[in-house]
Amino acid sequence: MLRALAFLTIVGRPRAPSRHTFRWFAFVGAGLGAQVERARRLELMAEPGIGAFALAAGGTVLVSRWALLADPDIEFLAFVGVWAASRILAATVPAFVGYARPGGLAEAFCAGSCRWLLAWLAPVAAGLFFVTGALGPIAVGAAVVTCVGIVVLAKRRLGGFTGDVLGAVIMLSETAALLTLVAAP
Repeated sequence: MLRALAFLTIVGRPRAPSRHTFRWFAFVGAGLGAQVERARRLELMAEPGIGAFALAAGGTVLVSRWALLADPDIEFLAFVGVWAASRILAATVPAFVGYARPGGLAEAFCAGSCRWLLAWLAPVAAGLFFVTGALGPIAVGAAVVTCVGIVVLAKRRLGGFTGDVLGAVIMLSETAALLTLVAAP
């Protein structure tokens, strides 16, 4: 059985993600998962509460991340590479899609985002290759695929990105990359 199912036997004392990251993910779950019109989705994401879908999805990701961070087979430097890759991906999202909520807090990210920032994924993938072997670049690829999926869904459902979407890109792309590193035979 894959070690990715290690959450059944959590050992150690891993570092838990911050409550702000969970909040971003839960708001995106509430907004992207709701079967309502685009304007109502943005309203749902602006409300402070979370729904059942967001709570279930957020809980699943938190349990998975807890297990992944506790896995002794993942090298510490791999966490650094995965962290960097997720932030690079979030920094480039505004270069590809527009902002969904004009006047919102994340609108400031639009001015500083460039597509060439994706070039920084190459040294991150190379560093992960030296730390984890061939799985390193594959993990970066998993993070990219996850990011693209989230952004496409946000573009379709919200009309662009929000700060919550950027937080979800970070959290889910990190989780996908870590699951890739753990899933090796």
